[in-house]
Amino acid sequence: LSTSLNRRVAERFLRQSIVPCSSDDRAGVIFEIEADPRVICDVNGDNRRPFAQIDEFSYYGDEAEILFMVGSIFRLESIRQDDPFGDMKIWT
Repeated sequence: LSTSLNRRVAERFLRQSIVPCSSDDRAGVIFEIEADPRVICDVNGDNRRPFAQIDEFSYYGDEAEILFMVGSIFRLESIRQDDPFGDMKIWT
């Protein structure tokens, strides 16, 4: 899972990771994730954020990368087909 706060960076990740093909066995996916660090607390009320922005630690600081903890659970609210490149099947 590659992440970025910048949609253009996310689309670049996607474009580099999937080779355009005519078969139906591959599709790109972009997740738009809403994560509010203010609402993540443990039973003691301590803030436990399962994600962090890691720009200052990343080799590529311009990616605006977010790191999610292993085992993070996401809820899908909608799925739509999109094709910003005109040559690939993209789902957002």
